Amino acid sequence: MIVLLPLYLLLLITLQQVCSSSGKEQEQDTFVVAGYLPEYRRYININNTAPFLTDLIIFSLTPDSKGDLGDCCLEDHHFERARQARAYKQEHYPDANPLKLFLTIGGAGRSKMFPMIFSNDIKRSRFIKALKQKW
Repeated sequence: MIVLLPLYLLLLITLQQVCSSSGKEQEQDTFVVAGYLPEYRRYININNTAPFLTDLIIFSLTPDSKGDLGDCCLEDHHFERARQARAYKQEHYPDANPLKLFLTIGGAGRSKMFPMIFSNDIKRSRFIKALKQKW
């Protein structure tokens, strides 16, 4: 029993320090509420969800063997809808943090061209340039 007393006191002191720490550390900790938008979910109204999200992850672009963006699987309207959702949140909820947009590349069997593209300077540059233009 006497051996447990120092451990108990140490625990109480630690808890007191954690609970009474300044709010600065706690303010820096923010929650991420991410939405996942695969290309086949064309019917979802992102504007309805955007106010509740911090991040929107769009799935997925697939590069072709030349380093171009290929024809699978996202189309221009996917990018436009994501940009509209970000604008909607900024317009209707100006005090909220802006919606961050993330784009996945490859995944789910769509990454087989990566070694070919990224081992070649020209193809890699073409791919990066195409991504910048699209996004």
